[in-house]
Amino acid sequence: MPSNEAPPTIYSSDRGSGTGAPSRWWRQERWRWAFGCFLLGFAYTALAMYFGFELRIAGHDVSMVAGGLLEMSFAVLGYLLGLTTEARRGERAAARDKEDRLQQVADLQARLAHREKLASLGQLAGAVAHEVRNPLGIIRTMVQNLREELPQEAQEAEQACFDILEEVDRLARVTSQLVDFARPLKIQPAEVTMTDLTSRVRLLADTWLGDRRLSLLVEGPDRVRLRADADLLCQALLGLVTNAAEASPADGRIDLSWSQLPDGGVDIRVSDQGDGVPEELRAQIFEPFFTTRAEGHGLGLAVARQIVAAHGGTISVEECEPHGACFRIQLPAQWADAA
Repeated sequence: MPSNEAPPTIYSSDRGSGTGAPSRWWRQERWRWAFGCFLLGFAYTALAMYFGFELRIAGHDVSMVAGGLLEMSFAVLGYLLGLTTEARRGERAAARDKEDRLQQVADLQARLAHREKLASLGQLAGAVAHEVRNPLGIIRTMVQNLREELPQEAQEAEQACFDILEEVDRLARVTSQLVDFARPLKIQPAEVTMTDLTSRVRLLADTWLGDRRLSLLVEGPDRVRLRADADLLCQALLGLVTNAAEASPADGRIDLSWSQLPDGGVDIRVSDQGDGVPEELRAQIFEPFFTTRAEGHGLGLAVARQIVAAHGGTISVEECEPHGACFRIQLPAQWADAA
């Protein structure tokens, strides 16, 4: 009958290696040190004999015995030095392992806290959306009807209606972004080229940028393709382009570029010609509800980071030369490859 006992595992006595893998005794550092020091002692003995040194006790030549003792002493010293080196290396490996585990625990706690915050925010967003969307829709319909019934000469009233409609639309966008941010993302990856993806971004942004006299320069290698959720990634890139447009002066230019990383990933950059982001704020601008603009709501960059993180990537902001901000998205190799 087959035995239920696991076969014995042979562990190496080299505890200082820090790898936990079995190894031959001659691969252990202590024996390498011992052998090296033995050779050193042998070299000293051979050199002494070459120059004619002799050791005599009671008239007897004991040079060979003394040489052998010297070589053995060197070997023992080397063995002890090897043990010390192994012990220190093992301590360093254990310290690194402890730091890695602590970092993993900290990351896990941060992710759990973030998920709890999103869950609470999701409940709040659902309640707000339910209470706000219907009144906003009613207000918009009533103002639209009122605007259509105004006489041609009532320009001030028509402008007031236009302003009310813009504010209603802005509140609706904020409500939608709040709900989108709080809702867990469901990635539906499919193969898409960076050229097709950025063409969609350009198509959606061209009219809006034209009204502000801004140009969008899109460039990058044609062969780069992604396996990603094209709709979500397009939303993130469009949000970055919109954010860059708000920071850019009139008649400015926004650059959207990409390149292949050495490890097979893809590096996407959105640059503007604005005033840039102060270094002390770069770690905060991706947090929800953090904004430096009076009319901002602080959700655009938070949503972009959430989308990028769902693809396993990272998003950061850097300084452009000679001025401006450069938002950088890096997606790992499993989400990007070259044709």
